Amino acid sequence: MMIVRNVLAFARQSPPSRENVNVLDVIRETVDLIGGTLVPGTALDVIDAATDLAVRVDRTGLA
Repeated sequence: MMIVRNVLAFARQSPPSRENVNVLDVIRETVDLIGGTLVPGTALDVIDAATDLAVRVDRTGLA
């Protein structure tokens, strides 16, 4: 998946669209997406930080 993403980014040859993104929100979204793919009986625990972790990035490159 990373190879395809990198090839598409290279082919696009446009500067990335940077925005302020809360890393914890991305982690929560990712956990929701993969939660249904886990083998039954497998637990995934995520412990949130006490503060927001905001970064300025191209959101598609962060996930």
